Amino acid sequence: MAPHLAGQANAERLRGILNETLFYGIDHACAVIREGAEDCNIRRPLSSIGYQTPASYAKAIFAMGPGKPDPIANKAPS
Repeated sequence: MAPHLAGQANAERLRGILNETLFYGIDHACAVIREGAEDCNIRRPLSSIGYQTPASYAKAIFAMGPGKPDPIANKAPS
């Protein structure tokens, strides 16, 4: 997916959360939005990084050390 389309998809997903949720205050709204952001940025596999979660991708990159090639070549899920 093109980067600008991924951003649009994330914005649409956030709009869906905001439209479907009854918030009981600003603290509740912040918690729901934070959960949605964590889901998108940590737990959901992304095709742009080889269908890995961002957390597992970051762990693999840091484990490789500096100066190593990117381990992702848009491989399909196994």
